Amino acid sequence: MFEAALVTQRRLADSYLGRGDVAPNGGPATILLAEDHLDSREAMRALLEAHGYRVVEAANGREAVERALQERPDLVLMDIMMPEMDGFEATRVLRSQEGTRGVPIIAVTAMDGAQRLSVQAGANDFIAKPIDTRGLMAKIRSWLPGPNGVPGPGRFE
Repeated sequence: MFEAALVTQRRLADSYLGRGDVAPNGGPATILLAEDHLDSREAMRALLEAHGYRVVEAANGREAVERALQERPDLVLMDIMMPEMDGFEATRVLRSQEGTRGVPIIAVTAMDGAQRLSVQAGANDFIAKPIDTRGLMAKIRSWLPGPNGVPGPGRFE
């Protein structure tokens, strides 16, 4: 009982302070960041961690699929143009797997026309590069469960 009260208080504090959403296990939500450019990946990781998220990285689509199946992230940020397997194919593979079928995927790209193609591949949402960090954080929060476990307004199943 006491432990549940502490988890609830932490969730409320984290939500109020804007430090990220909380995973169903009470810890910080995990975001899989699939991005092939190291500089972009490091900048995004720093931003996400500063907002209280746990970040798992992948440098290409094949790694993204492997890491998603191993780590079971709460959300995936999927770059579209990557080596070995692009983000479209990685998204299709994740949607075909029972364990990752319902995980929200936000496609991230500078490619013209990618929004429609991303949704066709199975992405839930899309953000264009260069990334507006406030817009990105708003999208992430809309797809992750809030402090009481209720899905954000963007999430559908």
